[in-house]
Amino acid sequence: MKLTGGNVAARLSLVKRYQDASIVATFANDKVTLAFDKKGCLKSVKEVASGRELAGTSPIPFVAVSVPGCASLGAEKLEAADGGRTLVFTIPGGRGTVAVGVEPFAGGWTFRVKDWRVPEATALVLGRFRHASDLLKYRGAKANAASDDRSAVCVRGYGLKDRMLVGGGEIYVRTPAEAAGSMAVGLAAGPKDGFTKQLQAMTVAAGVVHTPAGGAWALEGEGARASYLNANVTEDSLDDWIDFAERGGFGVLH
Repeated sequence: MKLTGGNVAARLSLVKRYQDASIVATFANDKVTLAFDKKGCLKSVKEVASGRELAGTSPIPFVAVSVPGCASLGAEKLEAADGGRTLVFTIPGGRGTVAVGVEPFAGGWTFRVKDWRVPEATALVLGRFRHASDLLKYRGAKANAASDDRSAVCVRGYGLKDRMLVGGGEIYVRTPAEAAGSMAVGLAAGPKDGFTKQLQAMTVAAGVVHTPAGGAWALEGEGARASYLNANVTEDSLDDWIDFAERGGFGVLH
């Protein structure tokens, strides 16, 4: 069964019959196919064109919580609901469940908390998985991305209270319990060529204020490539500094 979103290039697919019997649901676009297993792990992130596997070995739960006495307690079970549009993660010890909706954007997906029922939790971790060891070559803490010269993976939080972490082969987003009910993260992965377009689509999907001169648009923004002129500007000298900057070919007066 296939479920199409507003953008055909970012269509969402639920494949019921997968080669691996442990797989509960898969989601595919023109870049990668994600495969989640019944233990709640993102087991595979496979590039469509090359067949390259971007997920690492020894998968870990995509959802985890912090509870008293345990800093990270991963989900133990995953079930697909709502025609595959919702993933329901069960936390061990009868502590509760976390229902996460899956929404496609061009080149990736938004995972958004729909129902949060873990009353003793102090924090929620979402979008957690181990990436392939090859992607340890480059790491971007601000982008929360890992890559090598061919491929990249990125998981970003959409909320102001989110803390993004990438390192040691893992990538995830963590938020305090008071913000968990509305938590959402974006996940994009695939070939390095054109990856910034996926990050741009993720930014739009997040609904955050952005500028064509920064963020995922920085490499394309004319303002981001302009020369800076650092000046001690006063009210009396402003016109002179502007004149100097224009004659010197500076694009930004700072």
